[in-house]
Amino acid sequence: AAQNNQPYALWRLGRGEYLTCQLLGACEHKNKKLVEKAKEIWRQRAAQGDSEAMYQVGVRALGWKQWIPYYNLYSRSEWMKKAIQHGYLEAAEDLYYMLEDLGSNEQEKITWLRIAAEKGDPWAQNMMSKFADSREERLAWNQKAVEQRYSEAIYSLAFSYKNGRDVEKDLNKAAFYY
Repeated sequence: AAQNNQPYALWRLGRGEYLTCQLLGACEHKNKKLVEKAKEIWRQRAAQGDSEAMYQVGVRALGWKQWIPYYNLYSRSEWMKKAIQHGYLEAAEDLYYMLEDLGSNEQEKITWLRIAAEKGDPWAQNMMSKFADSREERLAWNQKAVEQRYSEAIYSLAFSYKNGRDVEKDLNKAAFYY
């Protein structure tokens, strides 16, 4: 994979993060050039609109910015936002917790959750069910995540039926979802 310029493989190989190296301490293939090549590929792909590459730049390829704590979080959160806007919804959870660490207001976190939830991310949909103002909206978001078989949402729905939270108490439905 690394020979075919797959950036994640280059990253792992370059950092010596593979089973033999980790178990035996034999990291002779560890090579900073491979890590830099992976970062460059991610940057190029991000510039071309690749949402997963945007995420990877935010997670791994910030360069000198990674050494400045607040700036690192801010920079990473901006990359997560770009990734979400371009459809890489897996960035939603990372962004949510980064915004929390940055001390962002609740509304900004909810705005980005809503964007990811509307694009179909089950984690974000489940989170939106916790922040929604009305019973109907909570159930609607929860149901969207349940339809995608998101386990936390299914558990939440079972809990709701068991305790009569937002729905009429129904132990049969609770047992079904549990």
